[in-house]
Amino acid sequence: MFRTHNKIKYPVPVILVLIIGILLTDFLLPQPDNVSLLYLFPVLLGLFLKEKNDVLLLGIITTVLSIVPVVLFAQAQPLTDILLERSLTVAGIWIASYLVVLVHQMKNDDLNKSEQFRALFQFASAGIILTNKRGEIVRINPFTEKLFGYTAQELVGERIEILIPQRLHALHKKHR
Repeated sequence: MFRTHNKIKYPVPVILVLIIGILLTDFLLPQPDNVSLLYLFPVLLGLFLKEKNDVLLLGIITTVLSIVPVVLFAQAQPLTDILLERSLTVAGIWIASYLVVLVHQMKNDDLNKSEQFRALFQFASAGIILTNKRGEIVRINPFTEKLFGYTAQELVGERIEILIPQRLHALHKKHR
């Protein structure tokens, strides 16, 4: 049914128990004191699920279960009145579902960009050296290792001037 995120081992049972708890609470409380907005919490827990399809499925399940208590307690009310009573809840569930899916999409985009940067950095056919504001080498790519004959462990933490002839150190520090 749901796939779990690597960081949290068992989010699905937690979400299901939460939904059942909210549903039971909704059944037990008198209608004017309903807890319909609590149905948003399981959807927000969808942040811990890996797939956005799982979040959409969670939105559907939560929507249906949020309407069930109102339908069962309807005493000769028209269907429109019943659905109107939970319209804010259903809207909130789908807004929350959309936002959770959006967060998942942003995470995936960031992951893709990170992978692209890593691939560009690792496999570039030119030397790339990253330094901080103090001119200390933070990272180098494999081509730089071949170009200068130093390993990354030897250069990281050193000043960039280690790679520049001694007579140009002062000038380089000014330009940096």
